Amino acid sequence: MRPVTTYTELWREIKARLLAASALMRADAPALHGRLTAEFRSWLEHNELELALDELLAGAEDGGVILRRRFWEELGTAAMRMTLEQQFLRIAERIADLEPHIFGTEHSPPYVCCDFNGLIETDVYSLNGVGTALDFARLRILPRASQRLILYDADIGSDGTPTWLLASALVAEHEPFGLVAQVSPNSYRSQPR
Repeated sequence: MRPVTTYTELWREIKARLLAASALMRADAPALHGRLTAEFRSWLEHNELELALDELLAGAEDGGVILRRRFWEELGTAAMRMTLEQQFLRIAERIADLEPHIFGTEHSPPYVCCDFNGLIETDVYSLNGVGTALDFARLRILPRASQRLILYDADIGSDGTPTWLLASALVAEHEPFGLVAQVSPNSYRSQPR
């Protein structure tokens, strides 16, 4: 259990993702959004982020409306960042047209998209991107501390050809950002796309 006074950046990020999902619901299903707004806002105001997510998820599942993929991506990323496995897997099932994993799901350690521009400190990267959440959804797992990963990101080689930037990483707790990827410094490498 995380201490209440820490992880302010993580909470801020999760709250922003929940608000983005709420705004997408308002655009796609205003009547449904109107029924959920008061309860959702109350949970947010009391920093009950899991309950706020549950409110949106239950409404979206029971509301009889079609919500755009971006709603599910934002909600799924919030669930992943909160490490809410049941909710995350329910959301993963609802992401329309979830493309196959670029590298396949059979690798050990698994390949997970990481925005290498999301550098927090030397060799420490955020796991807060939608691409990261989509790969975990494809794998049907959540990130967890001490988990080994191969991170990848699209890159361009020195000769201008498309490549993959790869790095071996270990998932670790980081205050105030929550789970992050700690890359082994000598593991950065390129592979043709």
